[in-house]
Amino acid sequence: MINFYLKNVGRGKTSSIALYISINGKRIFFGTGHSCKPADWLKKRQRTRNNEEINARLSRMETEVIQYFRKQEGKALPMEEAKEHIRELIRMVNGKVILQEDHHMQFWDAWNEFLRIKQVEVSAARMKKLRSTEKHMRAFEQGHLKFKFNRLDSKLFELITAFLLIDQNLTNNSASSYIATFKTFLNWTRKHEYHNSSAFEDWHIKQEQADTFALTEQELERIIQLQLPDRLSRVRDLFVFLCHTGQRFGDTQKELDIRDGRFWYNVQGKGRKTFPVVIPLSPTALSILKKYNNALPKISNQKANEYLKEIGQLAGMDASFTVIRYQGSRKLEQKQPRWQLLGTHTGRRTFTTLSLARGMNPEMVKAVTGHSDQRSFQKYVRLVDSQKREAGSHGAVLG
Repeated sequence: MINFYLKNVGRGKTSSIALYISINGKRIFFGTGHSCKPADWLKKRQRTRNNEEINARLSRMETEVIQYFRKQEGKALPMEEAKEHIRELIRMVNGKVILQEDHHMQFWDAWNEFLRIKQVEVSAARMKKLRSTEKHMRAFEQGHLKFKFNRLDSKLFELITAFLLIDQNLTNNSASSYIATFKTFLNWTRKHEYHNSSAFEDWHIKQEQADTFALTEQELERIIQLQLPDRLSRVRDLFVFLCHTGQRFGDTQKELDIRDGRFWYNVQGKGRKTFPVVIPLSPTALSILKKYNNALPKISNQKANEYLKEIGQLAGMDASFTVIRYQGSRKLEQKQPRWQLLGTHTGRRTFTTLSLARGMNPEMVKAVTGHSDQRSFQKYVRLVDSQKREAGSHGAVLG
């Protein structure tokens, strides 16, 4: 049963028009956002005497609420969820929010549409990140709030942050990355008018400066000199090529554009934001290309990382490296053998740090690696400075 009535009626005063609904035998009351004088209220009709705009809004509210309950027939209807939806309907009728027919359904429908579009715009690695973000956000819903476009506020952000850091045991940097990825979706949905919220723009978890792990010249030389079976030798060659070019592993898995016999023309970037880089090829890089007729071995990144750890062990990379991460304000330190940190991306880091250590102009290094973010590049500069100080304290010189 749905009824409208005047609340707090007083002679000569304007009274609020309220709505009450019987849900599971309980009366629930809601404000409509409208009011009128008691003399202008028609009790039997439950409408005003002469304000057609208010009457039209009350009729629309009644229709929307009835339709909502009809859709819920046969379903277990949580009281709080029903109350919240009715409040949203009232705000929608009054023109105060953009309301989709079913927020929860629309939210994940929009997400699926977003993924379909991104699938042709972004890399496989980026799609993997989007899928991983979806997995975390759906897990959040299981024990917390359902995602709705009209609830993208600071409270929701605090709940998601706590979930990622505590329930999912993520570090600040990992949680920050997932939040940033999720925000790209929220920006996209706002652009496509699923909502008009801007509150999520303030969602931000401070990223801590991550430790940069790169090989020393001695470690790289030990890896080069190893006698390895074919399966490891091919991955070793790929890795050494990365250490001499500063590119990403994925770049080696596509057809290489080699010009003048000594330059690699590569295209970096993601989606539509791509740009060309020209990499001068060292004698070592050229010898690897010659070995494979300019077509480097093809292997998955996961398998390459697995083999590289095996190669690191064979190279005696047993010295410990302290990995420092943060979870909230808590500092986490973990010591790991250096071989355990060895991966394909270590090649890019090694190129950058060794080039800087040898005195290569930082701008030239950035031109080759394609680093556009000074903040991310600066960590390599700090690492080299630290290595030089350490070398100096032992009377050694980096070559």
